Amino acid sequence: MEKIKTDVLKQMFLDGARLIIEKEPYLTEIDSVIGDGDHGEGMKRGCEALIKILETENYVYVDELCRAVSIELIKTMGGASGIIFGTMFLGGISSLGH
Repeated sequence: MEKIKTDVLKQMFLDGARLIIEKEPYLTEIDSVIGDGDHGEGMKRGCEALIKILETENYVYVDELCRAVSIELIKTMGGASGIIFGTMFLGGISSLGH
C-alpha cells in the first residue's frame, strides 16, 4: 500500500470541509427531526475554522496535519460532534509513522 502524501490529505480535508459547509442546511434539517437542530451549524462552524488554518499553515508530516485538524475541530465545533470528530483524528495518529 502506498503512503498518502501530506498535501493530498490536506486537500482532502479542505474538499470535505467545503462539502460539509455546503450541506449545512440538510444536516440541520435532519438533526431537527431527531435532535435539537444544531448539528449542521456546529459542523459548518468547525469546517470554516478548519479551512482557515489549512489555507494558511503548511504541514510536513501527516500526523502534524491530523493533530491540527483534531484540535481545531475540538475547539470550534462544539457539542459531542467536536469531541467525536476531533478524537477520531487524534486516535489515528498513533499508528502513523513519518
